[in-house]
Amino acid sequence: MRAQAMMMVVVLATCGCTTKFESDADTDAITDATDTVTEDEVEVPEGCGDGTVGVGEECEGDVGESCWTDCGLEGERACNPLTCQWNDCLAPENCRNDCDDDGDDWIDCSDLEDCEDDPGCEGCPDDELEDNDNPDSGSSLESGTSMELYSCPGDEDWFSGVLTLGDRLIVDALFPHSEGNIDMDLIDGSGSPVDFSATITDDETIDFTAGTNGMYHLKVYMADDLGTEVGNAYTFLVDIESSECTDDMFEDNDSLYTERIITRGTHSGLMLCPGDDDYYSATSSGGGTVYTISVEFLHAEG
Repeated sequence: MRAQAMMMVVVLATCGCTTKFESDADTDAITDATDTVTEDEVEVPEGCGDGTVGVGEECEGDVGESCWTDCGLEGERACNPLTCQWNDCLAPENCRNDCDDDGDDWIDCSDLEDCEDDPGCEGCPDDELEDNDNPDSGSSLESGTSMELYSCPGDEDWFSGVLTLGDRLIVDALFPHSEGNIDMDLIDGSGSPVDFSATITDDETIDFTAGTNGMYHLKVYMADDLGTEVGNAYTFLVDIESSECTDDMFEDNDSLYTERIITRGTHSGLMLCPGDDDYYSATSSGGGTVYTISVEFLHAEG
């Protein structure tokens, strides 16, 4: 690993202003006789250090808070106890966003300390959907999708979409297993796994029927990098067959608390949908009453 040079900045409070040391060379991380001393423009508020955030102060003491970096990442910033101002917002280095996220003056793959082992810096190429590395940045999961993508070690591909009760989702990832084993997980909006495909052969398929309305997330990832090249190319196919199951006149009778009272006779034209149970009740006529209940339907339809 190549040693990385960092510029050291020491901030001192003197006479209502701040003084800092600035290195005169990129590779000089230690102040010496050749370093220059300059006056900063930041004025130290008069009450800085008294434990109370006063006029001209942003913060007090050794505290920190969550923040968003200029590159849109969630990070942390610390209070400078000498100036009572917030330091820059910093986040773990993202190796592919052309930003210095952690404030060490090194960007992306040039930041060897943080990015030397990142797949994108080892020769595994990004595809057109990067960075879709988590559910919040997932690409759209849409019917009719057909794309040529790339899976890299340690770099998950995420896709997100809304399914309606009864919708059938069919996803295929087509690839040569000899170049890398790719697997898929399907996760619902609460974060619970609902389906997966993890064979040790070419290609993976998920065929899932939604039991509830909501957001679903699909994770495509490399379980084992095989072959001579880093990562593996795959063809990504999505088909969603929309449910046409409609409510009948007794809905919503989906639980014992919303059951519908039915009378003697025939009740036709009712509909039972996937994941949508129907509950009914009847009034008793007293002891000795015999009830006969029958349900007629076409088994070929469900």
